[in-house]
Amino acid sequence: MKSGKAQVEEPNVLSTYTYSPNGREILTIGSKYFQRTQQFIDVPIEKQNTLDETESLSTLCFTPRGRQIMTRTSQYFEREAAAGKWKNSTLTDYFNGQKIENEGSKSQEEQIFPIESLDTHAISSEGVEMISKGDILYYRTSTTAKVWKKSTLIDYVKDNIVINALPDAPDQQLPTARFETHSFSPDEKEIITLGDRFWRRKEDSNDWETGLIKNYFVNQTVQTGTFPSDHWTIHTFSPTGDEYILVDVTVYVRKADATIWESKTISEYLGQDNPIKSKEKTEDTKQATQKIPKDEGHKTWQEGVLLDYFAGQEIEKEANNDVNNYAEEKKEEFPFFGFDTHAISKKGVEMITKGNNVYYHSSTTEKTWKMTKLIHLFKNNVVVNAIPDAPDEQLPTAALKTHAFDSQDREVVTYKDRYWRKKANLNDWETGLLKDYFTDQTLEKGNFPTTYWDVHCFSPSGLEVIIVGEVIWFHKLDESNWTMKRLDEYFGDNFPLRQQVDEKLKIDDEIEKKKFGVLKSKVMEELHKFFRPELINRFDEVVVFEPLRFIHMKFIVKIQLKGVRKAMEDQDMGFSCTDAAIKEIVRSGFDPVFGARPLRRAIQKLVENPLSSLIIEKKVKPGNQVLVDFDGQDFVFNIEKTEIVTGVSDKASQAKKKYLCESCANKFITEIVLNSTLICSKCASHEISEVFDECLDVSSFEKQKEKKEELKTPNLNSDMQTPVDQTAQQSVAV
Repeated sequence: MKSGKAQVEEPNVLSTYTYSPNGREILTIGSKYFQRTQQFIDVPIEKQNTLDETESLSTLCFTPRGRQIMTRTSQYFEREAAAGKWKNSTLTDYFNGQKIENEGSKSQEEQIFPIESLDTHAISSEGVEMISKGDILYYRTSTTAKVWKKSTLIDYVKDNIVINALPDAPDQQLPTARFETHSFSPDEKEIITLGDRFWRRKEDSNDWETGLIKNYFVNQTVQTGTFPSDHWTIHTFSPTGDEYILVDVTVYVRKADATIWESKTISEYLGQDNPIKSKEKTEDTKQATQKIPKDEGHKTWQEGVLLDYFAGQEIEKEANNDVNNYAEEKKEEFPFFGFDTHAISKKGVEMITKGNNVYYHSSTTEKTWKMTKLIHLFKNNVVVNAIPDAPDEQLPTAALKTHAFDSQDREVVTYKDRYWRKKANLNDWETGLLKDYFTDQTLEKGNFPTTYWDVHCFSPSGLEVIIVGEVIWFHKLDESNWTMKRLDEYFGDNFPLRQQVDEKLKIDDEIEKKKFGVLKSKVMEELHKFFRPELINRFDEVVVFEPLRFIHMKFIVKIQLKGVRKAMEDQDMGFSCTDAAIKEIVRSGFDPVFGARPLRRAIQKLVENPLSSLIIEKKVKPGNQVLVDFDGQDFVFNIEKTEIVTGVSDKASQAKKKYLCESCANKFITEIVLNSTLICSKCASHEISEVFDECLDVSSFEKQKEKKEELKTPNLNSDMQTPVDQTAQQSVAV
């Protein structure tokens, strides 16, 4: 039962695990955090036609005089001509001194400009300027006008007709939720795109025609690569008729009246005067490099508490009224006792979530954090491929299971068995099941985690990491093959996990004992209220049983597995079980109603039945040792086979050693074979000890044993005399 498993779960292995842009690893376990700085070295790589997503744009357009205007989130850039110098400002300054005029509306919210970011920005050859954000359209009659008007997209297109759209195809009608691109051609033809479709207005009319974007390039060619067939980021025209299309970080340019397109990166298009390119990258662009980790896994973890992690920092109140009301009721505090997710982008934006609360600041060195709710964080975001009547496909607003920024700085969040991935520089997300996340990817052994993830992150060296429980999956982003390991194998010997889990178990044990003490006193009070003192005095002792917890269940499983070990030893086979397998048996066999009773059936199903099949198939034979392990997905039965060499050499000079098995008290003599492992000849146990160090002659040892037997049984008939134990004469080598 699911409710039962929650009561016996061991403390979480890891709460969060993430990387900072400079390679610093940060992990949290409960209220403690650990960090280590990974050193990286720069390795030259071949120049690629790709660019970091940090250099992408939100909008780009031209005024009738040739002035270029582009935006990147809340930043605003402009220059007078193609060879001019860019001026940098913010959207707040762009709308400074202007107002929105709405008929019959006096609400303050109606007067707010989209100063955080824009979806589209278009200026016609007549000077009409239009800006869209979500389903809202802002427009003015001239780029110098101080008064804007505001309407919804549905009002803007309500009197327009798509003449070639099918009646029963709503996706072919003009979009009313949002525009991906919006532009005016030099001949005043208005063009809109969304997804894989475009709409083009006929000249001086309310009639539009639509088609797939791949058909937009009919009878045209591109010099390198292929045409962008969906999800354009920017589409615009210059006053001279040149056409520009931006997809992610690639710019496609077509000269006026030409049929050939050329593609280039944003940095190549913007040139040396690139205003959005960081100084570090502009200093040396001759040789591209990639960072690879140096001395992986050999750095020492530094330990601290989350109270110290947030020391000297503060939370700034959001402008949202709901958050302010919340702050007035309860003082805002950092999540000192642990958090759900922790993510740091390549730009340094750090985000932490705890329940439905989000804490974030623009840099890991900034001292001021902001706090909001998930519902406010995602309120202007749209899941483009979500079904309208499927709320589980919408962005989660109650809590996040994992949160990460990928190599292109796109957000990826997961909750239960579903993931959401944000598109670059957009408020659009796409969603899918976790099983679909691994499409066209392979795994060396085991299965992909498709039910839920505990941790998901990306390293600066190009590594993607997923953690579920005590198992980790990882791969290089340029490879499709994943590797699965246990956490202790991946992080090495200096990983602080085991120690912290043991400490947490001790703390939890003390807390449970205190809770049980309080509960016991309340039960005794109720007992005295219900029963008369004469009856209670007849009881020798009143016992209140403590509820079974994870640690208790592990001991019960170990006790019950002794029966399996004894049954195997009776067949001259060894048996052992790892701690990971014991934990999984506990998770599978606990029931809150029946307690530990179902553990017997779980052991039979998960351990005994597979062992019986292996013995029947003769894959396990006498003298073999079976180790049962759990790899995070399935139980694994590792068989250590031994070779039994019968008979003793007749050479009296051959050296032997005498050993005693500490498990079954079996005494035996064996040769010391090179590259062999000493095990008991009866139970195959490794727990053996040498009785004496000097080498013995076999015949003399047998004579001494026969004399001892004669002293013990002097009246036995010589014909009935017990021979020397044949098992003790076996030589065992692996």
